[in-house]
Parts: sequence; structure tokens; C-alpha cells
Amino acid sequence: MSLTDAARQEAYARNSDAAWLLCISITHPTLQEPLRLVGDNKDMVRTVGGQSVTFKAFPFEFVLPGDDPDNPTKVGVTIYDGPVDGDGTTLTQILRGLRPAPQLTAECVTSKDPDTVEQGPFDMTLRERDSVEGQITAEFGYEDILDDAYPGNTISPATFPGLFA
Repeated sequence: MSLTDAARQEAYARNSDAAWLLCISITHPTLQEPLRLVGDNKDMVRTVGGQSVTFKAFPFEFVLPGDDPDNPTKVGVTIYDGPVDGDGTTLTQILRGLRPAPQLTAECVTSKDPDTVEQGPFDMTLRERDSVEGQITAEFGYEDILDDAYPGNTISPATFPGLFA
């Protein structure tokens, strides 16, 4: 995926007032609406799917996967816990016990044009999670298609009798 011309100019500029921001959305069937977080010190309003939505400013770290072809692609996320809504419910309280695993979508935008996704969306599934007081450490990964059997079906006289007639 390539960058827009405006983003490329900002990236190559000697000085720029545009910040590169990572937006993450955590979705699950039991959540009324996705948890939308942005790695910034203030909330951000973006247009997603034709609707204006707010991404809550939240401190988190996003560790990109390495280039090792022998290891499946995994992304590390450390989110510093805190209230995510007006009633004081924390992120740990919301994420604890979600079954099946929640989905995470990551997108990179610039502060000058938050409605234009420069990189992404990257859709991943929660693989592992650990929470200690004050932070949640999670590992997300892509759907593991490399372990699926190929071809998907076994071709035998019992399953494909016409091939063996």
C-alpha cells in the first residue's frame, strides 16, 4: 500500500506539523460498538464507513512483527489501562472474559487528514493476553492459513468416486 502524495510530502519534509497516528478498533459480538482508541493525547474524530466516530485518546504501544519467515506474524500491543467511558469502566474490565477472542483493526493516519487511511487496515485476532495492574499486554495475529491442509479435501475413492471409476 502506498502513501498519498500529501502524506509523502509530510514524511519527506524537513519540518512538519503533521503527526502520524495509529488508530485501533477492538470489536467483538458482545460489544455494542467497537472500542476505538488513538495513540495521541487528545480524542480524534474520524469518518469511518460514512459516519463520524470518536477515537478516544489512550496511551498504548504497538510493536510491529519482525521479518522472520519461520515465525507466524504476531503484533504486540501494550495498552495502559484506564476508564474508556463515562461510568469509569476500564479497558481490562471490558476485555476480560470476551469469548471468542476479540478482533483488532489497526490503521495509520496523519493528524492533518485523519479520514484518509495511509496504511491499513490490518485486521488481526487476539492470540494471548495478560493484564497486570495498570496495563494490558496482548498479542494479536493474522488468521493462520499456513497450517490449513492443502488441498482442503482428501481426494479418495470414498469422497470422489467419479475420479476413480
